[in-house]
Amino acid sequence: LILFSFVILYYIARNFLRGRKDIIETACFFIGSNLVVLFYGFYQVFSDKFGGRSFEVMFGRPNSTFTEADWLGIFLCFSLAVFLVIASSAKQSRGYSPNSEIASVAKLPRNDNMLKIFAYLLIFLNLSLLILTLSRSAWIGAAIVIFFWLVFSLYKKSEIRTSFTPRKFA
Repeated sequence: LILFSFVILYYIARNFLRGRKDIIETACFFIGSNLVVLFYGFYQVFSDKFGGRSFEVMFGRPNSTFTEADWLGIFLCFSLAVFLVIASSAKQSRGYSPNSEIASVAKLPRNDNMLKIFAYLLIFLNLSLLILTLSRSAWIGAAIVIFFWLVFSLYKKSEIRTSFTPRKFA
């Protein structure tokens, strides 16, 4: 059943995400949904600490809009990967930047520094709520996401450095 749902999800993405604009609009929708999940997750944490009704399924573990804290951790892990890519692509000052296209679709000013700060803020909030979920599997997933992001970032920097070195001809 789970494999079937992933096949259906692939089929839907393959048929409806045809162009770059569709992908950017989907990313904006994902960012908006992540803001709702983060807001409600932190509401659960703070209302629990200050004696309000937190609507948590398990005591001390925020689940936000999900039924389990572990599922919230998985969602935060996937969104962490998206925000790391947005933050790292904001560093490009010359040429094409996906963030300028995100800004145009979201009707925001084309300021890469502002999008970079926003992405780093979302990364901080994601990691904070991820720690508060007490989901060890999501912690491992986040560590793997950060590890691969660091590896690809270092590879990208070394590729840029070697592409501009003068070559000696024998």
